[in-house]
Amino acid sequence: MISVTKEFDNPPKGLLKSVTDSLLKEVLETKNEHKFNKSIYRGKTLDELLAIYKNKCAYCETNTLAGATLQVEHYRPKAKLIEDKEHLGYYWLAYEWTNLTLGCSICNQNKSNSFPVEGNRVFAPNLTPDGVAHWDFVSINSEVLLAEKALFLNPEIDKVEEHFIFMPDGTIKGLTNRAEITINKLKLNREPIVFARYKSLKELIAEIKELLHEFLLNMGNNAAQERFRGGLNVVFKRIAKLQEPENNYSRFGYFVFYKFDIFVANQFEPKQKDLLLRMFELFKKNEL
Repeated sequence: MISVTKEFDNPPKGLLKSVTDSLLKEVLETKNEHKFNKSIYRGKTLDELLAIYKNKCAYCETNTLAGATLQVEHYRPKAKLIEDKEHLGYYWLAYEWTNLTLGCSICNQNKSNSFPVEGNRVFAPNLTPDGVAHWDFVSINSEVLLAEKALFLNPEIDKVEEHFIFMPDGTIKGLTNRAEITINKLKLNREPIVFARYKSLKELIAEIKELLHEFLLNMGNNAAQERFRGGLNVVFKRIAKLQEPENNYSRFGYFVFYKFDIFVANQFEPKQKDLLLRMFELFKKNEL
């Protein structure tokens, strides 16, 4: 999970008030029995979310190339809540741009209609004289909704990077209660994702081991030394790119780069580790 920027005041065409006004009034009357217009979540709405989230799930950072179907996801569920059977769901947020994220089919299924809160839950919105939900009960960053103290992290309003760390084995660890709840409910340590994260690191370590093996066999050879430095430079560039937002599991890639000593160098014996750390420092200074 990585933080993203969404223009809350600039919804896609399908979510403009002129398009959804009649639907919003209808949903306030029928509540969660409303037949939600799924076509609104496709087209421009989906396209904009795909652009914002770099074609990746908002929660697990898996992209479509990895075989996950990405869907428009309601941060606050529009149907009856799992935690409170008396709650009809946040039906009035069904077409609200600030309530829509992008989820893979697995995270979406795991999250389902769950929405734990620490504060007092909002059961229904106050209405304006025009008969629509008041802004304070609609926008995700309004005081009313923030006062619920949602326990699921949201990459659009939370600095999610402050809540998680990754481990060299590909697992994610929560630093806060909200992070732990998000990890557990969405199953962000499910085996295929952990394997995919670790696989990218394992392949890079294997390449470095090959380069080291050849170098150690020909230490006195200047050409071998140049090949070693050149090979490391290529691998280190790939490590640096792991953290680019458009890549799968870029937050894991961030830790691989900035915690190189723990994620990579620690996989080698002491003398090799020291050598790699020196080479990596040179790479960061563009001196390798």
